[in-house]
Amino acid sequence: MFTSIVDPIFPEIFYGIPLSRYLLFIGTMILFFIVGKIMYKLAQTVGRQITAKSKSNIDDLILDIVEEPIVFIFIIVGLQIAFSFLEITDVAILGLFDNLTYMLILLAIAYTAVKAVDHFLETILKPIVSKTDSKLDDQLLPVLSKVLKIVIIALAGLAILDHVGQDITVIIAGLGIGGLALAFAAQQTLSDIFGGFSIFTGKPFFTGDRVKFDGMDGVVEEVGLRNTRIRSLEGRLITIPNAKVATAAITNVSSESARKVAMTLGTTYDTTVAKQKEALKILKDVLASHKNVRENPTIYFKEFADFSLNIDVIYWIEERDWAKITQTINDVNLEIKERFEKAKIEFAFPTQTIYTMKG
Repeated sequence: MFTSIVDPIFPEIFYGIPLSRYLLFIGTMILFFIVGKIMYKLAQTVGRQITAKSKSNIDDLILDIVEEPIVFIFIIVGLQIAFSFLEITDVAILGLFDNLTYMLILLAIAYTAVKAVDHFLETILKPIVSKTDSKLDDQLLPVLSKVLKIVIIALAGLAILDHVGQDITVIIAGLGIGGLALAFAAQQTLSDIFGGFSIFTGKPFFTGDRVKFDGMDGVVEEVGLRNTRIRSLEGRLITIPNAKVATAAITNVSSESARKVAMTLGTTYDTTVAKQKEALKILKDVLASHKNVRENPTIYFKEFADFSLNIDVIYWIEERDWAKITQTINDVNLEIKERFEKAKIEFAFPTQTIYTMKG
C-alpha cells in the first residue's frame, strides 16, 4: 500500500525495481539505526538510573550485556522491514537474504554470549575467586574466558554452515581426520598448549610471583594457553613459549618463606677485645629491634683476616614483598653504621704496612 503511494514520485526503474523502493530501503535502515542509537543512549542513562536503585548486581549485569547489542538488533529488524519494500520475488535472492538474516541473528546472539561471558567472569566470578587463598583459580580465569569464547564462536559457525545446507557431521568428521595432519604441522603449538596445562597442574608459580630461569628474572604477569608473559626487573615484557617454561628449572623467588641476608663486617686490628664484644652486642641488638627480622640471627667473630677482624652476620627477613625486603636491609645497615660510629668502632679497609730501613 505504502509503496504504491511513493512509486510515482521516483518512477525510474533499476533492475526491475522503482528508485523509490531503493530510497525507502535506505531510509528505513537509517531510521532503525538512529532509533537503535537512541535506545542505546537511553539504556546508558535511564537504564543506569533504574538499576542504581536496586541492591542486586544482576540487573546491572543484564544491562551491561544487552545495551551494546541493542543497535545490532534494531539494524536486523530494520533490514527485514526495508527488504520487504523491495518486493523481490526471485527465489534465489530470497534464499540469500534468508541466509544473511539468519547469519546476522546468530552473530548477534554470539556477540551477546561473548559479552555475557566477559561480564559474568569479571563481575561475579572474579570477586569470588579473589577471596580464595589459592592463586590457581586467578590464573585459570583468563584461560577459561578464551576457551568459552572459542566454543561460542565455533558453535555459531557450525549453526551457520548447517543452515546454508552444509552437513556439519561430515565437517566434524573431516576435522577429526584433518586434526591428525594439523597435529603434525602444529607440533610446537600443541607442545606449548600442553606446557600450559603442565604449568596449571604442576603450579611451579602463580601470577604475580617473581621467578628466575634461563638467566631471566622477573614477575609473572600472565599464563596463557601458549605463552607465559614475564615482566623483567628492568620493566620489559618477555613472552616465553609454555613448552620452554614447563621444561625449565625454575626458581620461584616469591615462594621463599623468608629472605636470607649474609654479610661480613670487618673491624680494624686495633679494636680491643672489649670493643669487639661490644660490636657483637650492637649487631644482636639492632637485628632484635626490627620486627621483620626473624629471631635468633647468627652473629659470631669468624676470623683474623689479612686486614680486619671479621664478624659474620646471617639473618632472615620474614617478608616476600621486594620493597619491604630492601627497606629492611637499608634500615638495618644504617642503624649498624650509626651505632658503630657512636661506639667509636671502626670498620676496616685494605691496608698495607711497609717497613723501611735507614741506610
